[in-house]
Amino acid sequence: MTDTLPIAVEAPDACPRYLGRVVKGINVKAPTPLWMKEKLRRCGIRSIDAVVDVTNYVLLELGQPMHAFDCDRIDGGIVVRMAKEGEKLVLLDGTEAKLDTDTGYCRPSQSAGYGRHLWR
Repeated sequence: MTDTLPIAVEAPDACPRYLGRVVKGINVKAPTPLWMKEKLRRCGIRSIDAVVDVTNYVLLELGQPMHAFDCDRIDGGIVVRMAKEGEKLVLLDGTEAKLDTDTGYCRPSQSAGYGRHLWR
């Protein structure tokens, strides 16, 4: 795993600042604490795994959207841009979403379509 990942912001008007941090030594198989699962459930958010659940919890508590990427599955860094006309992505629940051109899009620049974050 690398200590840094390049980040390219191609939509500075929509996203003037994007911060990233490489965190090592995470046990991705660790269970989400029951209190956190319950907090997410009460807010209408389905528990997925400990890493995703922590990012969703931070969103609820601080109002700051977050996303976790697996550095071992990213080649070329992270790109922040607006979606292209007709672009689609597969969501965590397996459903496919068609994106509008006014949808912001954060994703690995070259990957197997893993890990994306959207905003409007």
